[in-house]
Amino acid sequence: PKHTNTIYVNVYEVSTEPAEGIYASSDGGATWLPYSTDLPVNLFGMDLQVDPADPARMFLTAYQGFFGGTPGGLYRSLDRGLTWSQEFVGQDVHRIAIDPSNSSRVYVAAESGLQVSDDGGDSFVANNPFAIIANDMARSVGIGPGVPPPIYAASLDPGYSFGIQRSSSILRSVDAGATWEVLRAPSDELGPWYVGQLVLDPNRPSLLHAGTGAHGAAAFEVTPDLHVEIGDHSGIRPRGYESSFDMRAVNK
Repeated sequence: PKHTNTIYVNVYEVSTEPAEGIYASSDGGATWLPYSTDLPVNLFGMDLQVDPADPARMFLTAYQGFFGGTPGGLYRSLDRGLTWSQEFVGQDVHRIAIDPSNSSRVYVAAESGLQVSDDGGDSFVANNPFAIIANDMARSVGIGPGVPPPIYAASLDPGYSFGIQRSSSILRSVDAGATWEVLRAPSDELGPWYVGQLVLDPNRPSLLHAGTGAHGAAAFEVTPDLHVEIGDHSGIRPRGYESSFDMRAVNK
């Protein structure tokens, strides 16, 4: 984000083997060169993010696959993508979101649920409030602007049981994941959604777009709904004298 002509891309071996798992461009994508070391060339990358506060820190999520044909997990680099360490070995890891107000806080949508780090990716803890509601793996996560920033996350039943695939849940939190409200429940009468990705409109961050699978694209908008409560005050005062009131702004 600080160097807009610098672009990184993760590539995956299909018919030919690439020289490296990451290629980089320093001229806005006009030319590319092999860049990284120690990333497997059969790494099926899903999401690549650069820390906006520290461009040396990068994250790459990868798909493991049902039969384990590709090395999944979460990869982190602390040297601008030259070398990488791996977390969540053997898991599908889909998306990552970095808190714009505190880049040490990182959210990862993984096969084991929504995982949260408060130390820049050194360690992760599962977000149990999300797991209790969603009851499936986390498929996507995104963060909007605000204080505190709103978090949007979606679950997905991968269908590995070969039964009836459960519909996705789409949840929103305004308290860093401590509690979640349901924007779209699996039981919604419009039919099942299999959410692949959530995207916030950068010009209208209250507008959330979701890829629903068989039902195409959908959108939600959660606009501010503040109201003010006026509580006790400091007692009766003659006109012209100061008086203080307890007031509270509440987002319903």
